[in-house]
Amino acid sequence: MSNTRAYRSKIGQLPFAFRNELNHRIRDGRTGTELLTHINTSPEFKALRRRTKSKPVNAQNLSDWRDSGYKHWLTDQDRTKHIREITEFSQSIVTEAGGNPSEVGCHILAGQILTALSESDTPTEELVKAMTALRKEATASSKVKLQAKELQLKERQYDLSRDKFEVQTAELFLEWFQDKKAVAVATSNSSHEKKIKALRSFIREAINED
Repeated sequence: MSNTRAYRSKIGQLPFAFRNELNHRIRDGRTGTELLTHINTSPEFKALRRRTKSKPVNAQNLSDWRDSGYKHWLTDQDRTKHIREITEFSQSIVTEAGGNPSEVGCHILAGQILTALSESDTPTEELVKAMTALRKEATASSKVKLQAKELQLKERQYDLSRDKFEVQTAELFLEWFQDKKAVAVATSNSSHEKKIKALRSFIREAINED
């Protein structure tokens, strides 16, 4: 991408944000005079001149930039636009289908592979590799869905176990509340620790009797 390429020209040494703005101005049809004035009077270029002792940017410098950095920028813009369109299209499919992005991506890739089979002379080995990659992606997507279902099942089992425990605890509480011995222990003036110890002993006795 143009923000990662290294340029040695005067314009190429300017900050990425400035170069990006300059490229927009070139694309918008600004004249050479306007562009040169914009560059040479900018704080960014003045700072560069102080560091490098370079001369002002001239018409030839600007022409060279049009043939290098600007061309690369245009290519990047086209690529970015294409990726954005694919992303928006894929997202619309995900939204409409209610599926997950990985699975939808597999279907899109499958369509592209089928198109390649009918329109190109792509070597069979390359197509096999592409199909293998597609299959791996689909398998990974299925695993994610399975793991999500397993998690939902475990959560449901936990909820059922918790509900069962709460019901049994409530029933046991009502049962013990009616037992005079348990009430006597709970309402005694003994310490909390002694009450717990006595009630635990009472519970063990009740269990053994059952």
